Amino acid sequence: MKGVKLSLGIVALLMVLLLALPMAVALADGASNDDNTLEYMGIVEAMPAGGLTGEWRIGGKTFQANQNTAFDQEHGPLAAGVCAKVEYTLNNGVNVAVKIESKEAYECGGRNTTSTLEFKGTVEDKPAGTNVGTWTISGVDFEATSNTQFQTTHGPIVVGTCVDVKYVVQANQNVAIRIESQDPSDCQSQGGQPQNPVKQEVYGTVEAMPSNGLIGTWRVNGVEYQATNTTIFEQLEGTFAVGVCVEIEYVVQNNVRLALKIRTEDFCSVGTNVQRDYGVVQSLPNTSDLTGTWTIDGHQYQVTTTTQLDTPHGPFAVGACVEVEYQLNGTTRQALQIRTESADECGVPVDDGHGGSQMLEAKGLIEVMPQGLVGVWTIAGQTYTATAQTRFEQDHGLFEVGRCVEVKYTEGTSGRQAHKIETKRQQECGQPGSATYEAYGVVEALPITSPGLLGTWTIGGVDYEVTQTTQLKHGPFSVGLLVKVKFTVNPDGTFRALEIEGKHAVDDSDFSLAQVYGRIDAYPANWIGEWIVGGVSYTATNTTKFEQGHGNFGVGACVKVRYVDRNSTREAVKIETEDDAKCASGGTSTNPITTTRLYGFVEQMPAQGFVGTWQVGGVLFEVTAATRITEEHGALVEGAFVKVEYMRQNNINVALEIETHVPPEAGQYTFIGTLQQNGTGWSVKSVGGTTPFTVTDATILDDSHAPLVDGQPVVVNGYAPAGSGGVARLSGASIVATRVTAIAAFYNVYLPMMIR
Repeated sequence: MKGVKLSLGIVALLMVLLLALPMAVALADGASNDDNTLEYMGIVEAMPAGGLTGEWRIGGKTFQANQNTAFDQEHGPLAAGVCAKVEYTLNNGVNVAVKIESKEAYECGGRNTTSTLEFKGTVEDKPAGTNVGTWTISGVDFEATSNTQFQTTHGPIVVGTCVDVKYVVQANQNVAIRIESQDPSDCQSQGGQPQNPVKQEVYGTVEAMPSNGLIGTWRVNGVEYQATNTTIFEQLEGTFAVGVCVEIEYVVQNNVRLALKIRTEDFCSVGTNVQRDYGVVQSLPNTSDLTGTWTIDGHQYQVTTTTQLDTPHGPFAVGACVEVEYQLNGTTRQALQIRTESADECGVPVDDGHGGSQMLEAKGLIEVMPQGLVGVWTIAGQTYTATAQTRFEQDHGLFEVGRCVEVKYTEGTSGRQAHKIETKRQQECGQPGSATYEAYGVVEALPITSPGLLGTWTIGGVDYEVTQTTQLKHGPFSVGLLVKVKFTVNPDGTFRALEIEGKHAVDDSDFSLAQVYGRIDAYPANWIGEWIVGGVSYTATNTTKFEQGHGNFGVGACVKVRYVDRNSTREAVKIETEDDAKCASGGTSTNPITTTRLYGFVEQMPAQGFVGTWQVGGVLFEVTAATRITEEHGALVEGAFVKVEYMRQNNINVALEIETHVPPEAGQYTFIGTLQQNGTGWSVKSVGGTTPFTVTDATILDDSHAPLVDGQPVVVNGYAPAGSGGVARLSGASIVATRVTAIAAFYNVYLPMMIR
């Protein structure tokens, strides 16, 4: 990420130049472009029509090709879906292509194809209020864009409609070219051979997997499967690794086994006769732990204390749809695992889309909800009845009073019957045009050909509409820049940006910085080498600073580790003991759990929803439906700075809570002056007076160049706390510090200064 950052040398120069100034100086953010040629590799997603000159979109970035751009097509013609390398320069925030050349597919880390594929199936889910977004068709996800054609030859396209999809694979996603409604009979089996690719399941041992991440080719029991951005990964029975047992759900398309879901399992060791059925519960045992005989679709299953019982789609009840994994022991079906599923998995009619009750949608905040989910819900003043057949999804946080949800329902004589209730981002329940929200994220796409950058911006994976009334502050803006966006919700549910502010002070060195509070599991005798804190490895080097201000290092001691993530190696900058309360365990007195807190930038998160694998501060976490989500300081997107509280379970970092924070150096105020400490209080003295500030566990305390002691020259970045109206005065008003940086001793010159 490029931008302007106050280096220590610049700070020193400013100190000397501004000594005589009688008032604070406010500097505007800015950035100067350089003439160095940069390189980028990615899949061609869009290109100019009728030629090569114009706007290109490659791997999520936008480039401008002009008459001076060179084109090299040695490895095949440049077209959508092709891997390409771009040499470019930055010119006033525009990526100007110097050269674009086609490359081999493997160089982009995935399979590219220019051939059009075809898929036929039934629409199971579609974007609300628009056609652009993710469509789920017979269990497979497709991305519809503004260029996707929709043909209603056989009627409107709604949930339940049989459709034919023509698509291409771009950047490991199924991008729809055309979606056309079909006769319902086209989605039915003929001659015993289904028209659609059939979803299949297999258990096996991982023999090979992608070396960098989870996307790519997996080999299980000698067979290869392709995992894409739409593949769901679950690691609740251990981490993915060669030799681990997994279950893969997949479909075969064009002789390629496309993985829909990969999850770790523990059944490979018990034999190969594990079977699976879906069915409706007809009877349950009258026992408190549900052990005994279950009747599911006319078959009896024996449930013991070793059977794993999961309820992701509502509680167990007569009439509920379940998935059961079992082994045959003679004629007895011994249940290994039973989990609730959505009603459509069992063929329970929800909405046929052809003459049945019309499926309606509504969004709102939960006001009242039943214990156990089944019962009467009150959402935005309306009541809905949820049954054992209702599908519950918590991909955007737990069900709780005040949580934003979307409910799909039918209306009849008995009231509103909920068929699906799912959590949504809190912003999606905002009153159009009234409430204002904010988010911190990295710019991923810009409408650079539009005057004034008007149009759609993609920030942290979320689209915002920029209009003539949007205030653009502290530019120039370019892909890769961290920004703060204030926005409101349009009547159609889209987001309109009110203000976008560039945060040029946050650069690559900030993005790689993180810190963790946890207990020592293991550490080297001479302190140099590998430390295990909270189950995660950190490397201490000869440059790592050590402090034992709250007791000595030892297994079980509470420590804070400030580190940088360098090429997947977490290199400790400082390790210091902390008050034991900073590592307080959670759980209950009878079931205590050890938790660890990590503060860092979100580097990777699931494409849809919150549930799945995340990477924060170079560490992988599994977010489940039980993870608590708090978005107090901005929306939860890629590029957000967050706290992750987690526990170790089966060698996996299971996130218990994720909450957003203002990123280091992204606060609206930066003070340069001398540090003053009064007991436990902190303040910075500048020409405008003395400004107190609060240090939280999220604050980065950078003493790399000098100790943070009374009288030390410092740079303090912070923001106005909640309830202050967003205003911090030069004197008297307290701020919450995001970062405090000590300036080296040889710069020890008094400089009263504030940067805003």
